[in-house]
Amino acid sequence: MAIKGRNMVDIKQGNRNAILTLLHEQGGLSRKQLAARLNLTPAAITMIVSEMIQNSILQEGEVLQSKGSAGRKEIMVRINSNDFFVTGVYFGIEQAIVSATDLCGNLLVSETFLYDYNSGVQFVVNRICQIINDTILRLEQQQKRCVGVGIAARGIIDDTRGICYNSYGGWPETDVPLLHMMEEQLRGQVISFQQNVRALANAYIFLNRGQSIESMLFVKNDTGIGAALLFDHKVYSGFNSNAAEMGHIVVERNGRLCRCGGRGCLETVSSMRSIENDVRDIFSEEATPALYRLVDGNKQNVSFPLICRAIQEGDTNVQNITNKAVDLLAEVLRSQICVLDVQRIVLHGIVFENPYFFNRLLESINYDGRYPCLSELITTTQSFPALDTVCSPILAIREFYRRGGMIDHTAKG
Repeated sequence: MAIKGRNMVDIKQGNRNAILTLLHEQGGLSRKQLAARLNLTPAAITMIVSEMIQNSILQEGEVLQSKGSAGRKEIMVRINSNDFFVTGVYFGIEQAIVSATDLCGNLLVSETFLYDYNSGVQFVVNRICQIINDTILRLEQQQKRCVGVGIAARGIIDDTRGICYNSYGGWPETDVPLLHMMEEQLRGQVISFQQNVRALANAYIFLNRGQSIESMLFVKNDTGIGAALLFDHKVYSGFNSNAAEMGHIVVERNGRLCRCGGRGCLETVSSMRSIENDVRDIFSEEATPALYRLVDGNKQNVSFPLICRAIQEGDTNVQNITNKAVDLLAEVLRSQICVLDVQRIVLHGIVFENPYFFNRLLESINYDGRYPCLSELITTTQSFPALDTVCSPILAIREFYRRGGMIDHTAKG
């Protein structure tokens, strides 16, 4: 009997999850439309939806006139994005973004916390948890209720156990039980945990409502280069939680030392930060005249957008550094296209939003004309400028949906 009862709980939770997911994708549907889309009886949908409305998870919207001969009216049902919220933290290099969204992923508040690498993980966790708790308190004073916290952590991460084996420059400690450390200070909250690039990939899918993406390589380029791999609609983390770590593919044997401990990794040449550092190394009025003028002679003001402007204004040395970075990245991406054969490659970061960098990348990948439809395969996240900010709360939304919108924290499934 216990097994049977448990199965019934799973079925109910699964049906509620399906309703929430479908409503998120479509924006709103009538009970009749939900029943047809989910292959459930109208009576079952009516019972489940009524319970979810009673719990304030769903709300009724506009009334539609049915096309049937009886002229029965249909009432639209939507996710209630007003009464509940989720929050989370996105760990980057020497900074973390704490943010909160409603149940549809719309940003409510965000705060960036800057810290030094040598501060140590305990100091960072203490401060982040304080900001999260303050955020929860502030929003609860607006008659909203927190239903989850998401943690997006950088480096080599065990998503299931919540362990950060190597933060790749986030903090000096290794094998950090990050999830456990945060659970101790965020008592009573349902916490979802994931490596940050995988969280970005999931957020991209979540925000692309209604688009079915079966397989995808998601690539992030800023202070470093990271990637996430999606197969069969699910992010694949790999046997050692290290899948798609293309930023640490060696492209220059015995090259520059990388944060991972190796040498010559792709991110030591092709990341945005590496390009900026390489250009600063040759910076002078003679070697980089256009850039020198753009930054008023102060190399600390060198930035990737100004580097691209300097290229347009004829700085050959700057162009050579950037082209080398682009071409090595293109070689790695070209190999990924060949090996993985994914439906879509999604590029995230301001480097990919720059027309010079992006167009040069496409040309370098397709130097031999092998991929004539490359523009249909490769896209950017330019339409989602706040992806880094909202990806951690979206982890919590997805977990809330998976639990069928169960408010009781013991109903985690």
